[in-house]
Amino acid sequence: MAKRNPKDLDQLKLAIDSTNTKNKQHILCGDFNCPDVDLNNLSLKNASNFQDKPIQQQRVDLSIETNLTQVHDQPTRQGNILDLVFVSIPSLVKSSVSVPGISDHDIVVTDFDIKPVYSSNKPRKIYLFNKANWEKIKEECTLISGSILSLPLTVDIEEMWNLFKTKILNCIENKVPSRMFKSKNTLHWINHKIKSTL
Repeated sequence: MAKRNPKDLDQLKLAIDSTNTKNKQHILCGDFNCPDVDLNNLSLKNASNFQDKPIQQQRVDLSIETNLTQVHDQPTRQGNILDLVFVSIPSLVKSSVSVPGISDHDIVVTDFDIKPVYSSNKPRKIYLFNKANWEKIKEECTLISGSILSLPLTVDIEEMWNLFKTKILNCIENKVPSRMFKSKNTLHWINHKIKSTL
């Protein structure tokens, strides 16, 4: 939001409203570039050299209208709190601190007392094309090609495509070995050493 475009805030509010669900934790983070907002009182600071005052007021209104609480209170650039963390359930925030970053802004590190929610994926079939009998597949494709070419000219393109697709899929099903793959909820890059530091 470096240029403070009011349309960006309008789009952000629409996005928040579209995902607003009761009893769900919403976390909104980013560089809002609004240094003239009094984060404690949800108002604008008493200053005469305001830049884009209406937009900064719009940022305040956004927090109020969406019922989001700003929880980060440490400066992130030149003594200003520009990078913010909004949450819908502030009691779940354990801490939020600024640490040196690689840009002109500090990095915001916020610790939440929440657990990840894993979505279980259904098992899916994996075709092992490296073990397929390609000679048989070529023979089958030759037969498929001949059957398509022998169709009467009155057959419309949609019907022809559906016939071709069905035959190709049947060929893959019958000529290519497969196995069922079950996805795991574990992250393979998290090893025992990393877990011990958490």
